[in-house]
Amino acid sequence: MLSKELPKTLSQALAPLPELRERLPTLPDLELLESSRRFVSLLSKLTQLNLEPDPLLATLAFGFPKALQLPSDDPSCDPTVGLLRRLQHLNLPDRPRNERQAQLMMRMIMAQVNELQLLAGLLAIRLEGLEQHSCTRKDDSEDVAWTDLHVFVPLAARLGVFWIKAELEDLAFRLLDPETYQDLKKLVSSKRDERARKVEELTKSLQNLLEPFGLTPEIQGRYKRFYSIHKKLRKVNHDFKRIQDLIGFRLLLGNVDECYAALGYIHEQWTPRKDRIKDYITQPKPNGYQSLHTTIELPDGEPVEVQIRTHEMHIIAEFGIAAHWRYKEQMRQDSSLPDAQPQESPQVDFFPDSLFAFTPSGDIIELPAKATALDFAYAVHTEVGCRTTGVKINDVIAKLEAPLQTGDRVAVLTSAKQVPNQEWLGFASTRRARSKIRHALWEQQREQFRKQGWGRLEQEFRASGLNLNRMVKEGRLEQECLQRHNQTFEHVLFCLGENSIQTSTVLGWFVTASESATLEQPVPETKPQAPRIGTGKTVFVDGLEQVPTRIARCCTPTSNDPIQGYLAEGGLVSVHHPDCEALQRLNPDRQVPVHWG
Repeated sequence: MLSKELPKTLSQALAPLPELRERLPTLPDLELLESSRRFVSLLSKLTQLNLEPDPLLATLAFGFPKALQLPSDDPSCDPTVGLLRRLQHLNLPDRPRNERQAQLMMRMIMAQVNELQLLAGLLAIRLEGLEQHSCTRKDDSEDVAWTDLHVFVPLAARLGVFWIKAELEDLAFRLLDPETYQDLKKLVSSKRDERARKVEELTKSLQNLLEPFGLTPEIQGRYKRFYSIHKKLRKVNHDFKRIQDLIGFRLLLGNVDECYAALGYIHEQWTPRKDRIKDYITQPKPNGYQSLHTTIELPDGEPVEVQIRTHEMHIIAEFGIAAHWRYKEQMRQDSSLPDAQPQESPQVDFFPDSLFAFTPSGDIIELPAKATALDFAYAVHTEVGCRTTGVKINDVIAKLEAPLQTGDRVAVLTSAKQVPNQEWLGFASTRRARSKIRHALWEQQREQFRKQGWGRLEQEFRASGLNLNRMVKEGRLEQECLQRHNQTFEHVLFCLGENSIQTSTVLGWFVTASESATLEQPVPETKPQAPRIGTGKTVFVDGLEQVPTRIARCCTPTSNDPIQGYLAEGGLVSVHHPDCEALQRLNPDRQVPVHWG
């Protein structure tokens, strides 16, 4: 049981929560006395959220781990301990690196906590903590404020806990940009009396308008929050005079029919802006928010937003989905009443199909629920994935196929010599990883075929007296490949390696079949005499004696034609007409001058 010497404020805070007081284990008095004000502050926020005892107690224990320790040997505390462990397993960076990382952090929190009321309790802890930073200005206050603004404000909006959202926004704004905050505060304060008078007048006007029709709404005049004004100022080039709708109204009525009736009467009295009429009762927001919104113009032209909802809708709008359980219970208890119709609980996406893991630098990566360490490596970067040799999960060496869990910290080990292999496809589960592995394997095969194609073509060209390297440098191979196959030379090499194109085909682009056959004939062992042609004239090779020659059949030059020789393998010189197309395709460095004798 609690100590009898509890501070009066704490005793008063626990008074309306007898079930919680009975379940609270013994608290170290000294620890509690030192933080009783903060403890009461957090307890007050949790009470506003209408949390059930288990998530409420788990949140308190998480917020004050030294002052409040749950007994592990008490079976009645097992549900609370289970919820507490969800919060304790959160491993959050001090400040996300950018807004994208902040969004991933919010999604990870939702996936890991996976309980509405516990998430609402976590929001209360963040608000209480930010209030402390706002009072004391600690060294890490800006990091905390930035994280709250970009992680926990969107989380509060998603859960529909708008009073915490608004408080977090204003406190974070005050810490992150104190000068702008103070300047804006002065601007707003300068017309406070005028706005108060206008709120009072319009409240009376609304009451006088609706009461004759039997409608007695609770009317709440409200002022736009500082951070909301700040965001609007950025849209109007920081001209404060252009921000007109600084005040608004909420009308709380007994049922939905009264809400629609009130909307109709208001539109008859004041001109509405048609583009600002929203019906969130018929079509609620995903977080369960329901209300009618309209913006009317006063006689002086000032626009005023009016929200109309039932009392129940207002509670859920302010305290979010986490408060919905209370009203379901009330509706069950009142099910004997004729008009009792329990509402369906709003649905929240806890990202059950995702997991969230950390890089060593603290960045969050989202992956499918069944992702492995190899999937993580490819999610970091394609090159990292392809060079992966191993991983460390939470500082422990693990296999590439090891499954990951939300909150794991993964370090990828790489080597420049590593390449993907076929086995990786057996345990890579993400589409990205499998696609990159298949592409890498195909590139490996392509490179292998390319090397084989080059070797075969080089051997064929050498046998025909052609220098493949020189012809490639001159661009002749690339040109022929594009003209004849509409493909690059690199692709043709791949095709040669996989045997979809024959090397003789490529060689034929430069040497005719008859020429190739001639060049491949064996060289006679005895020195042949210079051949004679039909005219009786002999072909001589300039500067050489006793060189075997042969008239090329591709152009068959006669003694009246100019001639050009080509030195083939084995020392044979074929004699062509200088304009012979086959000669033009041969290596110019092996052409030799010849003449008729």
